[in-house]
Amino acid sequence: MKDNLPQRKIIRLKQYDYSSIAYYFVTFCIKDRLTILGAISDFILKLTKEGIIVEKYILSISETYNNIQVDEFVIMPNHIVHDYNYK
Repeated sequence: MKDNLPQRKIIRLKQYDYSSIAYYFVTFCIKDRLTILGAISDFILKLTKEGIIVEKYILSISETYNNIQVDEFVIMPNHIVHDYNYK
């Protein structure tokens, strides 16, 4: 099964401690870039039920994890971008 997975570039800094206090910028892409999170009409995003679920869980991250605060996030039809503060 693992043989079928795509080879990904290693984008992490070799000497960086990612458990340290910092701001992080994260992007999640939907498999095959399917537009399952919403649709844009007249420059306005209308979330699907899946998009609403994603939004709900992003908003609850700070309640679930005391040391993480989501500062900004954007849900788009086929990906999510957010930055958060790891305290």
